[in-house]
Amino acid sequence: MHRAGESRFNRLRTGLWVGGRRNLPYTDQRFDVYRTLCHYFGGGTRLQIEEVEALQTDEVPDIFLITDMQITNLAALIELFNQRENRVTAVHIGNNDSVKTFRRSLALRKNVSIFAIEDKQSIPAIVLGKVKEYLYS
Repeated sequence: MHRAGESRFNRLRTGLWVGGRRNLPYTDQRFDVYRTLCHYFGGGTRLQIEEVEALQTDEVPDIFLITDMQITNLAALIELFNQRENRVTAVHIGNNDSVKTFRRSLALRKNVSIFAIEDKQSIPAIVLGKVKEYLYS
């Protein structure tokens, strides 16, 4: 249910759990969204699956994952994405065995888009392109 005067962009939420945490409440402040998307936390990625589950609502939120895929609980993340109908946009830097596992395990999922990049400057364009697609599809 939308609140009066609330645009779909205002309802975007970004949450990152990587060696630290940055949650951005619903906002229409693009600079805050960009800053959150491009923040680097350092190594040691372990996604808190129970916190991703806690974000689930009747509206099925979109999930954006920006990573090098060196996720210590990658199998649990793949299992979650295979059980959910969320639209998932995964942007990864580099190519390694974890990337291959992720791609192979989710290849048949129509709701999962996976992008490989070589330059982190590409991240905002990919993410914002998918957001625009999600908002207007």
